[in-house]
Amino acid sequence: MKTVMAVLLCPGDPLRRDLLFSIARSGDVRILEAADPREAIDVISRLTPEVVVLLFDGSAAGLTAVQDIMSRRPTPILLVRAPGVTVEAAARALQSGAMDEVAMPAKGDAAALVALRGRIRRVSSVPVIRHVRGRSRAPAGHSAVVAMAASTGGPQAVASVLRELGGLDAPVLVVQHLHPNFTGRFQEWMARESALPVEMATEGMAIRPGVVYLAPSRLHLRLASGRHLALSAEPDSLHRPSADVLFSSVAEQAGPAAVGVLLTGMGADGATGLLDILRAGGRTMVQDESSSAVYGMARAAQSMGAAEQVLSLERIAAEIFAAIGVRA
Repeated sequence: MKTVMAVLLCPGDPLRRDLLFSIARSGDVRILEAADPREAIDVISRLTPEVVVLLFDGSAAGLTAVQDIMSRRPTPILLVRAPGVTVEAAARALQSGAMDEVAMPAKGDAAALVALRGRIRRVSSVPVIRHVRGRSRAPAGHSAVVAMAASTGGPQAVASVLRELGGLDAPVLVVQHLHPNFTGRFQEWMARESALPVEMATEGMAIRPGVVYLAPSRLHLRLASGRHLALSAEPDSLHRPSADVLFSSVAEQAGPAAVGVLLTGMGADGATGLLDILRAGGRTMVQDESSSAVYGMARAAQSMGAAEQVLSLERIAAEIFAAIGVRA
């Protein structure tokens, strides 16, 4: 197994530092210590480690560290939340470019330490992009548009996310690859499971915050001007509806207010469109391999550098709220 090189940024806290150093005992993670962001950037410049592990205490200094690293030497950052620091407190650091977050393992919790090593290895393989220092890309409230897509194993995954989106102040546009005969039942299923009302998209429909819109069978779903929906049979692509078509249209119309979510599925549909959202200044996230039925579409997006965050299914809804700058 390849050894992952990690910079541990943990200023002024030797007890918690010692706890984190225990993750290196198996030999699969090599730890380099940095006392402050400047030293971390110097280490990154000289040794090009695969990941930065930041002990996050919820302070402004921690947020500044993420911004400095992502603007000067972009490297995947895993936040390890100190005791008492909530996921909500870590949201701004995630918006500034940190890749993932996890709670500090309790002392003596061997299973949690093994899981933390695994999380470090997973985050270390995620491509990153440069973030302009101090730039928050979280759109406010009604301007945000969430686009979600899935294929194999997707209905269960989509339902799982929609269950947790109660109170979301943004429309959610969904493409799910399905046999045409199953589309009606899929809508009924999502309507039962979703915390938000679910509608089948129609031509010219005006989207509203807090409503889920499903792409109908055999038609591409696009976001058009004036926050209206457009349906079309063109292009005659392998997948219709296509995640790429949806994502690219949301990138064009919503720009930095776009949030792209790519879930489990076979193939590569959605990867190019997700990259369009990222290039337009929007936020992007994909489901991780361990929680995916098939790690194809998300893997393709990750390999293209289109995924800002690689997340377990259970964390995706919370990160959607964080991405639009609103907590439910």
